[in-house]
Amino acid sequence: MEQHIASAAHASRPWIKPMARVGYTARGMVYMVIGWLALLSGLGGGGGTTDSKGAVQTLMASGPGLVIAIILILGLLSYALWRFIQAALDPDDHGLSAKGTAIRIGLAASGITYLGLTAYTFSLWRGSASGGEGGAGAFSDWVTGIIGGTAAAFALAAILAGVAIAHFIKAWKRGYEKYMELDEDTKTKIAPVAVTGLVARGSIFVVLAVLLFYHGSLAGEGKPGTEDALNFIHELPFGSVLLIAVAVGLIAFALYSFAEAAWRRVDPVDA
Repeated sequence: MEQHIASAAHASRPWIKPMARVGYTARGMVYMVIGWLALLSGLGGGGGTTDSKGAVQTLMASGPGLVIAIILILGLLSYALWRFIQAALDPDDHGLSAKGTAIRIGLAASGITYLGLTAYTFSLWRGSASGGEGGAGAFSDWVTGIIGGTAAAFALAAILAGVAIAHFIKAWKRGYEKYMELDEDTKTKIAPVAVTGLVARGSIFVVLAVLLFYHGSLAGEGKPGTEDALNFIHELPFGSVLLIAVAVGLIAFALYSFAEAAWRRVDPVDA
């Protein structure tokens, strides 16, 4: 039933495919900046690490502000909407099993996060950015209000750990291939980039889960994010080497995002 609904939605909305591709491109732009700045930090080049918002700020300051702002706003909004479509219409056929439902909830949460990042980018462009947390912060605050700060922290830590494991499994089994239209030669070329990128992003989720578990609460300020995870890695023994490795991985994840923009299967009929 859901696949018929998704097919009808796609047939009547041909913009879904280009929207998804633009969204993956925007995600790649953000992760390219995060990875590049982390690499410079690991090499001792200064500038420090950053998160998605810092990446948006860097991109908007790197060229014609209006052009970059429009590209990012449209791209990030496109990615958020595509995540909501994935969660609601299930074009990838995850189903309603416990595993499938968990994946779809994760997709919806990703949509909320990128919707918040879109709003932040828009406010930055309009000169009214307040530095608020946006989608991810609003979601964690909502969870905190329901079950309390400590319980919410442990719950989100468990979710992030699960997301990390899913990334590792996807890399190990090359599960991303079933969602992409690739010939054998392209599969071979993409595999090292995709696997490296997924492992690196999974590692960030592991660190975030550890930080949330250690923090023990989501009440108040100081919720850990990507920048905190990268700084934590940098402070470990041989931290510069580890940070460089993760940074290279995040750049690889950006390239993987660009590959998804080019070859990701978006048609719900075939997914």
